Amino acid sequence: KEQAFYKNGGDRWCSTMDNSIVAKYLLHQKENYNDEDIVENYRNILNDINLKLYHELENNIDAIINACKGNMMYVFVEQQRNFSEKYPLFPTYFRKLTPSNGQEFYAASNGWIMTSDPTFDFASPQSNAYFRREVVIWGDSIKLRYGNEPSDAPSLWEYMKEYVQKSAKLFDAVRLDNCHSTPLHVAQYLLDAARAINPEIYVTAELFTGNRDTENLYISKIGINSLIRESLNAKNAGDMSDICYRFRGGYTLSGINRNLPESFYNEQYIKEEILQPTEPLALFFDCTHDNQSIAMLRSAEDALPNCALVSMCRCSIGSNRGYDELVPYHIDVVHEHRFYNNINGVDIGIISARKYFNQLHSYLDKNQFIEIYVEHRNNLVGIVRNNPITGESYHLFCHTKFHGNNSLNYDEPIIIDKSYDIEVQKYYGIKVLYDQFEDSNELILGNKAELCELDDDFDTVLNPIERNDDNDYKITFKNFPPGSVLVIYTKIEENVMKQIETLENLGNDHDLITAFADLELVDFNYLIYSSDPEEKSKSFGTRGVYSLDGNPLIYAGIYGFFHILEYIRKIDDMGNPLCENLRKGNWAMDYIVDRLRIDQKFAGVVDWLNKYFSIVKVLPRYLVPKYFDVVVSKYYLECFNYVTCNKMSDYIRSGDGFVKNLAMTSLQMLSEDTNVPLLDPSIAEIEHQYVTMAAGLPHFSTGMMRAWGRDTFIAFRGLLLIPGRYSEAKSILIGFAVSMKYGLIPNLLD
Repeated sequence: KEQAFYKNGGDRWCSTMDNSIVAKYLLHQKENYNDEDIVENYRNILNDINLKLYHELENNIDAIINACKGNMMYVFVEQQRNFSEKYPLFPTYFRKLTPSNGQEFYAASNGWIMTSDPTFDFASPQSNAYFRREVVIWGDSIKLRYGNEPSDAPSLWEYMKEYVQKSAKLFDAVRLDNCHSTPLHVAQYLLDAARAINPEIYVTAELFTGNRDTENLYISKIGINSLIRESLNAKNAGDMSDICYRFRGGYTLSGINRNLPESFYNEQYIKEEILQPTEPLALFFDCTHDNQSIAMLRSAEDALPNCALVSMCRCSIGSNRGYDELVPYHIDVVHEHRFYNNINGVDIGIISARKYFNQLHSYLDKNQFIEIYVEHRNNLVGIVRNNPITGESYHLFCHTKFHGNNSLNYDEPIIIDKSYDIEVQKYYGIKVLYDQFEDSNELILGNKAELCELDDDFDTVLNPIERNDDNDYKITFKNFPPGSVLVIYTKIEENVMKQIETLENLGNDHDLITAFADLELVDFNYLIYSSDPEEKSKSFGTRGVYSLDGNPLIYAGIYGFFHILEYIRKIDDMGNPLCENLRKGNWAMDYIVDRLRIDQKFAGVVDWLNKYFSIVKVLPRYLVPKYFDVVVSKYYLECFNYVTCNKMSDYIRSGDGFVKNLAMTSLQMLSEDTNVPLLDPSIAEIEHQYVTMAAGLPHFSTGMMRAWGRDTFIAFRGLLLIPGRYSEAKSILIGFAVSMKYGLIPNLLD
């Protein structure tokens, strides 16, 4: 009934009732009500409708008050502005424009809305954003009304198309400023026009949506090459570490190979080319023109660590004029009228350090230092850039200075593996002379500072480098105050690099095939699978599956490790418990080898594993997960290739990868266990007498609950006959046949 009565209209400032509809409703009720009742009924209707309008009004008033408070906090507290005509208490939302023809008109200032849906046009009739003062406006631009298509505003669309195409002709790259407030269909149209002129144009965007799904929508719809990212969003050293890690680019240091070498596979194996989800490429700024100065957000001393950390990331980087000069205030691009200071040939602020880190950034990129690692300890943040081919690394250590506690634990050493040759290359420290700052009405000036630079003789910064109990390098700081940065160069020793080269070429080693020559199919169940109850039964209770922090693997065999490595490979999860376990010790490698000593027939496999695991064990510990994966993956895939291409039926051998993967189920479910024979050895001795089929893994895999007649013969054709396992099929048939009575076989047989 509300929809029939209520009409939101009349004029811009009121809501009215459509009395023609109201009269019909009220007159329809006249038979039952007198005039007073009808009037009271109308009053109740109005009260119901007005109550909702009052609630909407109160909500709008609350929003307006909060928006005004938020603007005042941002301008006068965070940006430390003084209230003035230039910075009014409440910003003006509309601007008077006077074109050359003298005709005055007003336009709404453009801006953005915090945590809003950027795909929604906040200037459309469906939005109350301006009324609620939710728009954070810019005083130097106005909101353009594009409409939904070029025909809605032909001259505007044509003007912008011409402008964008001229830009595409002149420049190799464009920046979409405030992309999150640009209508998506407009950005698509204009970038299509730009690419018609320059198909290879590079597009970077300022896209602050706070939502990764929305970012991906814009990136996929309009084709953005990189997004503006800001290091000054970090509130502490931990935040800084997280931001650098998120936007670092490159690959995880010693990460498990995303795609294993082609030589590990045969042509029928279903090899997944893993397209790993990654962050959009970053144009990473240590300070943008929108940011407050680092002195306002953190401290002037932190300009050096912040600059160095951004420079060590493997992505495009940027900065803003005034940052290196340690300008203590925000340089407002709209209202600032002063000139920059002439700094040609002048070494002030952190300019010389900036030059060094810019050159290092370019050198690392050009010379394939593609792996990166980020960590922090309290206020110390470190980044490592590594070249996996040459074994060279650059280690950066920064003592950050955020507001609050900026102490450093001088007793906690930096440990570098003994397999490296190391060289301390560069130190920078900074002392900001706050009391000597001189402001100017003509020039933009920064804080004066003393920059300390060391290229050798680091005795004032570091204690003598020592060796710990494991013979690793132990580096401790003597004097490393906030604002200090240190660069260390390392290179893996030549003999270790030769060992790594051996593992990198493992795909060419086929000695495992010789070790497999005397093994039967059922033996590969033990090599590859073997659930926890099966493992305990075969080892008479002395050993189960391997466990990670109390969480058992699904199999004792090599697939128990391989399937975790496949998961790590897909999401680059180098913090996985398996990786942590491998970095701490050699227990997993010893477990894999030791369980195979159960039978001499596995001696060749043991020798092959020992040959390569002995190399992995002596590598720097951070490299162990990567090369453990190489050995384990080679081992599993060689088992897979050998079994499906040599030991099974012609149908499986000639089948595609899907068929071969299905055939591996035969190895999973059929195993040999002398503790659970189907046929009592005192009755007869037959080949594969101890091979039985598990009804389910892991719970129905041992003892009386292992061999179910129903389950066995449902799966009999697929797991035994099609793979060509006729001898095992015969043994199982005889085992159940001995127990047959009146044409029936038991469902449980022990």
